[in-house]
Amino acid sequence: MLLAALAATGTPPLDLSQPALIQALVVGLLIFGVSALAALANYVTAIVDRFRRKPPLEQQLAAFATRAELNSLDSRLSSQISEVRRHISDSHNKIYVRIEAEAANTRNNITSLGKTIEAEFRTLYRALGKIEGLTLEDPRRG
Repeated sequence: MLLAALAATGTPPLDLSQPALIQALVVGLLIFGVSALAALANYVTAIVDRFRRKPPLEQQLAAFATRAELNSLDSRLSSQISEVRRHISDSHNKIYVRIEAEAANTRNNITSLGKTIEAEFRTLYRALGKIEGLTLEDPRRG
């Protein structure tokens, strides 16, 4: 169709017998081939870059702790934890002893108060008995 359009305009069709024209076509095909290869290489490089780790594995692994660092951290934390547990146990025992002492003191105070109240009631009953003529052991007491 292009050739028919060129023929209609009156320009002569391409004459491939001219060496300069052949050289230009070969150079054009070579440039096209090289650019196609460059595009293909660029495409392959893009695919490889897409599947490559970002950041590289070595860089990521450098951020992690080594086994020796983890072991030293573990031993340090274990000793700190046992120290805290020992402190908690000591505090618990001290608090328990203090609570027991306070409870015993409270029991003694209540017992003493009860005895004092009983003594006061006995004194009161004796005084009432003297007024009414009754004693605590009297069966008439109601």
